[in-house]
Amino acid sequence: KYIEKKDKVFYEKYLMGQYNIINNNINWDLIEKNFKKNKYWIIKPEIGCGGFGIKVFQKYLNIKKYITEFNTIATKAESKKKYDNNWLMQKYIDNPLLINNKKFHIRYFFIIMIKNNKLETYFFKKGLIYTSGSDFTMSNLSFDIHNSHGKTTNKKDAALFPNKIQKIYGNENSEKANNNIKNIFNFLGNNLKINCHKESKNCMFIYGVDIMIDNDFNAKLIELNSNTGLLTGIW
Repeated sequence: KYIEKKDKVFYEKYLMGQYNIINNNINWDLIEKNFKKNKYWIIKPEIGCGGFGIKVFQKYLNIKKYITEFNTIATKAESKKKYDNNWLMQKYIDNPLLINNKKFHIRYFFIIMIKNNKLETYFFKKGLIYTSGSDFTMSNLSFDIHNSHGKTTNKKDAALFPNKIQKIYGNENSEKANNNIKNIFNFLGNNLKINCHKESKNCMFIYGVDIMIDNDFNAKLIELNSNTGLLTGIW
């Protein structure tokens, strides 16, 4: 909501259409209207990791049933209230760029720090490529096809961006995607704010930034995570 209000052009170019869903106050008419505009939507619990609760839908009634009954899916009783209250409904990227016929996303690590009351931002020039477990198709919406993270990535598919894309798709296409990603980080660096504890003038926050690339080599900001997952995956 902040980005859409701050810079509509950036929002429409680098993010997918998305809506917050509050489980206790859901506007089902709005959700149904969105499905009439776009065929595929992905649903994510606001609090979660490792693909928990994520699912792709192409029918409005199926998503209504899924969210309504989600309490029975949550495996940890103490987490139910957290998981079933807040959701993100995001327009699904149904034309992703593929690696070895598999969907993938890129995990970047983004550092924001304050040194002597001065804000500085950094991001690693190379990102980790995480692929799905099975070949991509929109005729099957199973989790193994459409979810990508460290646990679903086979070692033969593990790679770094932009190296892998450059090797498969060439310098020009790789550079286009990479420039779009730089634009995303420039925006984040100019808009994310942090505050140190009052006892210190210096502090640092590390975020995990997930980015996808479509088959026209346009970059899309998918998630910004405070839980970076640095201790998980295949690396």
